Amino acid sequence: MKLLIVDDDPLVRQSLRLLLGKEDDFEAVGTAGDGREAIAACEREQPDVILLDIRMPVMDGIECLKAIKQQWPSIRVMMLTTFRDEHDIRMALKAGAEGFMLKSTPVENMAQQLRAMQAGTAIL
Repeated sequence: MKLLIVDDDPLVRQSLRLLLGKEDDFEAVGTAGDGREAIAACEREQPDVILLDIRMPVMDGIECLKAIKQQWPSIRVMMLTTFRDEHDIRMALKAGAEGFMLKSTPVENMAQQLRAMQAGTAIL
């Protein structure tokens, strides 16, 4: 599974890329620091799955998600956040996200949830 990691925090991006990249069935094809970079990375890398931070500068995760789903509806998107905000969850699901995960989720669970989402299960 080709994975794109999008987060405005460079430490989060690199940590997730390193940790999830160790999974045999994941290929971390790139990272991006904001929504505009994510759209460009989708064009270049054609990921299967995106881990997308909901709150970012330049273009936030919801706007980015809408643009991605418009251009590449088959890409599955897992929203990633620090906050349990029901409004954000509703907005992300309405925009087309297949899942929603807290950044505090252990990496092993993240990998399992990404696999389940790729297989068609909604993850909340």
